[in-house]
Amino acid sequence: MSQKTIINPDRLLLHLFNTSLNKFEDKSIVDLLSSNDLTGITTRVVTLESNVGVLQSRCNQIDELNQNQTNNISSLQNFQASQIQTNLSNATSITTLTNSVSGVNSKVSTLQTQMTDVINVNTNQSTLITNLQTQFNGLIQIENYYADNYSMTFAGIITFKWGTINVGSAQRMQRLQMLQAQRMPEEVLMWVMLQRIQIV
Repeated sequence: MSQKTIINPDRLLLHLFNTSLNKFEDKSIVDLLSSNDLTGITTRVVTLESNVGVLQSRCNQIDELNQNQTNNISSLQNFQASQIQTNLSNATSITTLTNSVSGVNSKVSTLQTQMTDVINVNTNQSTLITNLQTQFNGLIQIENYYADNYSMTFAGIITFKWGTINVGSAQRMQRLQMLQAQRMPEEVLMWVMLQRIQIV
């Protein structure tokens, strides 16, 4: 901030007399000095002092405005720095949230894949159960057929609903043909051939 300058009238007079009068643009001062009018010179100096005081006050105001402007600029710079830091923090938060969302999406995708696998397994199990049920039903039908058409004892005696057949070893093939003529299932014929049982 500028310091106030105090003008000494005696020094001003000495300076003016020691300086060439042609250097002054203010002819009123020149005229006053030439006429040796001390009262006019004093009045003029007082007026100059007043003007200097006004200028000094104005300079002080300008200095104050400059200081205020400097403070405002500093505050603005601090605010901008804070805002930049906030933006960086927000950017970091957004990146973190984006990564979290990506992680969640990945987990959701994995769960969807697992759900698809589970659905496929369930579908396969349902198909398998259906096939097993079909096979089981077929076994039940075969079992019912056997129960309706013959019974077997531990002695190797098979009794059909149409009667008991006595099959000797030498007559096995002939009797098998007889069984085939009765339209017995191939499972029974193969079982009889493999076991070589005698039907008495």
